[in-house]
Amino acid sequence: YNARPQTGKRSGRSARQGGWGGLLMGLIGMGCVIGITLLVRPDAVGWVSVGSLLAVGFLSCIRREAAEKKLLKSGINEIDKLTGEGFERFLALYFKAQGYNAKITPEFGDFGADLILVKDGATTIVQAKRWENAVGIEAVQQIVAAKAYYKAERAMVVTNSAFTPAAIKLAEVNRVELWERSALIERLSEASAADLLPASDVRSAPDRTCLECGRLLVERTGPTGRFRGCSGFPLCTYTSDAH
Repeated sequence: YNARPQTGKRSGRSARQGGWGGLLMGLIGMGCVIGITLLVRPDAVGWVSVGSLLAVGFLSCIRREAAEKKLLKSGINEIDKLTGEGFERFLALYFKAQGYNAKITPEFGDFGADLILVKDGATTIVQAKRWENAVGIEAVQQIVAAKAYYKAERAMVVTNSAFTPAAIKLAEVNRVELWERSALIERLSEASAADLLPASDVRSAPDRTCLECGRLLVERTGPTGRFRGCSGFPLCTYTSDAH
């Protein structure tokens, strides 16, 4: 687990947009081919050709759906290998499975939010950080600004890594929900995600569970030393002694 930030997030978004653009062009091209085929061969041969083209398109959609399901079921080890864009896409699929209407923001002009989630009329904005080092205060500052811009009720920063003490403190003051590595593993476990880290790394023993909300407890350092706090902080403020 190297202390090096993941890069190439924006270039990844360009690749994503290029992928959807390619799909659109492919559909347009298929429509043109079908039209020309029926004009040239309006007989049975033409219809057989059209059927073959539609079958190819259907199989392509099935493969895309299978790839998305595989991404959703991926565990923390696979997430560590994702690009920034891939992590955003994974989170969008995860939240859709939880009943949210999830939208990935555009490449430019996202105002600090990577995803916009809507459920039961409430809006939640998310910044995704697929990093290998601790996420700093800048991520919290950006999502706080984005919360005001999008007039959202909730704001979150989700990472496969950890947060710096400054980021945790600023999140507490601004009521930003932080999902660090252990919290992300917990959510993946609840979603039956595959290939998670060993249980010893997840720290899922009974004394590691929040007695108020059931989330995972994570070790943190405060003014009086080490303690265990709820991974749902600041929404849940339960703490216990580290021992």
